[in-house]
Amino acid sequence: MTNRAVINDILNRSYAARLNNDPEGSIDDFAKTGVFSMFGAEGGHQTAVNSKIDGGLAKALKDMTAVWRWREVAERARLIDGNRASVHYDLTADFTPTGETVVTEIIDLWRFEDGAVAELREFVDTALLQRLEQAAG
Repeated sequence: MTNRAVINDILNRSYAARLNNDPEGSIDDFAKTGVFSMFGAEGGHQTAVNSKIDGGLAKALKDMTAVWRWREVAERARLIDGNRASVHYDLTADFTPTGETVVTEIIDLWRFEDGAVAELREFVDTALLQRLEQAAG
């Protein structure tokens, strides 16, 4: 089991890497079988990327980083319980296809195994994503 201090350190490193728009650093603490999934409203985006071994996770985060340039994370809450954590935050980011800067609310649910990220489930504002994608053409 991964202890609270280790989980907190992993979270700090992960959000720091994302703020530095560093996709490789964002997955340094993922297990070889780690899973990243993005969810929103029904009918909106639902992305699941399995495993960093096959390069899928690195490619997905690299692609997202090219489109979304993170500027600031204003953390509202961080809860750690056993091998799970949740982080609720406001994200300020630039959507590069249109140049628009947006502030959006995100909730990340994390699960850890043996000192590594086993799963990250990210809940986002899919209406905002769809509006921005439509504006980008």
